[in-house]
Amino acid sequence: MKTKNKLSFLTQLFYGLGVSYAIIDQIFVQWVVYFYLPPANSGLKPLTSPAYIALALIISRFVDMIFDPLVGYASDNFHSKWGRRIPFIAFGSIPLVLCTIALFYPPNNIPIPLYLSVMSSLFFIFYTIVGAPYNALIPELSQSYEDRLNLSTWQSIFRLIYSAIAMIMPGFLIKYFDTNSVTQGIQKKIPPNWKVSILVSKVFFLN
Repeated sequence: MKTKNKLSFLTQLFYGLGVSYAIIDQIFVQWVVYFYLPPANSGLKPLTSPAYIALALIISRFVDMIFDPLVGYASDNFHSKWGRRIPFIAFGSIPLVLCTIALFYPPNNIPIPLYLSVMSSLFFIFYTIVGAPYNALIPELSQSYEDRLNLSTWQSIFRLIYSAIAMIMPGFLIKYFDTNSVTQGIQKKIPPNWKVSILVSKVFFLN
């Protein structure tokens, strides 16, 4: 990838928009445990015991620990006409979206602890495939200290915005627009339409 100095405002802005996978991150952090082990006043039934949820998340984090350096190594040594990072981001975005949605649609014929372990592991694998190359783009986009600082600043700004959206909006929409079924409310409002922002931003942030 060709190194650029004096990046345009739009390039910096679109790079910041690319951190939209922070929505996915916060949906996982804020809503997965709530969905599988809800509080007593939530209107939901626990899907499994706290011990099994803890075990499933421990397993998924162990898988994540293994794949993090593997993805980093693969990205560092990858060569294509789109550079080292963009193919990983493009490849991982849609599976990351699908894994996030699937976490909130557990099937009836698979044990919940097994399903949560597998889907959480896949979630972290594809999260790394998207997130690690995205962060590694900063030194490849420019060698200018000012440009790198601006890229990091825009990333931080949009990460805060996306995190706020993921934390606040689903609960608001569930409360005010889904009165019949809390389960369906969560499934609908863990919003697939937000995930489209991942694909849009990844396509355009280098323009």
